[in-house]
Amino acid sequence: VAHANFSPQNTKRVSPSSSRPERDSVRAETMSWSSIAVHGLDLTWRRWCTARTHRHGLRGKRKVVVAVCRRQSNASSASQRRRRTRVAVSSVGMLLGINVFGALVHYDDELFRYYPLPFAIDACQGPSMMPGFRSGEVYLRDTLSHRLIWLNMEHWKRNIQSMIDDRSLDNVSLTRGWRRGDVVTIYNPFTRSIVTKRIVGLEGDVVLVYGKDAAALKERGDSNCGVPRDTRFETPYCQRVRERQAEDREIEDVTIAVPKDHVWVEGDNPLHSTDSRHYGPLPVSALRGKLLWRLSSCNEVE
Repeated sequence: VAHANFSPQNTKRVSPSSSRPERDSVRAETMSWSSIAVHGLDLTWRRWCTARTHRHGLRGKRKVVVAVCRRQSNASSASQRRRRTRVAVSSVGMLLGINVFGALVHYDDELFRYYPLPFAIDACQGPSMMPGFRSGEVYLRDTLSHRLIWLNMEHWKRNIQSMIDDRSLDNVSLTRGWRRGDVVTIYNPFTRSIVTKRIVGLEGDVVLVYGKDAAALKERGDSNCGVPRDTRFETPYCQRVRERQAEDREIEDVTIAVPKDHVWVEGDNPLHSTDSRHYGPLPVSALRGKLLWRLSSCNEVE
């Protein structure tokens, strides 16, 4: 029965070559859409995984780099702090050493020649230099110009004129000479102290042993011409000089000539000053410098 109705006229022969492209195209079309979807999902997944891995890797690298940089910065900052500490400690130690050395050499004439600084800072104490110099004020002192060659035109003009007049080098000085009126810091070998006084007389000058204000103070009724009593000097120098000279001379007229390489110093406040009236002329080597500037008000010392 199955083969009864089968006839070549009713049957359409299908060629293998004609049906294969259609099947291939359907399969290809079906495979292309599925592969695209799978490939897209796979590509998305791969990209996401790659991005995630790369991102975590960068984060790890950043953490490592940041940690290393922090460690290096901490190490560098610590080394800088240690370096600054060493520099500060060495600077303070050097300044303290210079100050201690400077304070010690002020008490020795020979060592003071090796004082390392060209200046010093002094604080005035006591009433001996009042009213011009008050206790507690700070001053800048020149400690170099009288020890080294002084490059000053006026100074060298005086030297040349002295050479022409005297025809000798006896009065030629390479260093800055001391002048009357200079306010100087002195090491007093009699009291073993550092004091500030004013130069009244230089080598060869004739000075009043009771002071330049002796006559004025005597007129005020002071029988001792303003020379204050100091227990360290039972007999002041001025009294000893008067005893050697004629006692009939007026007390304010007793004079001496300042010896060679010596100076006569007095305080601006004679009623409260222990100076050359008590211990006599001081050697030039005892002078430690000239006061230049008053640092508290930034004006020049007169």
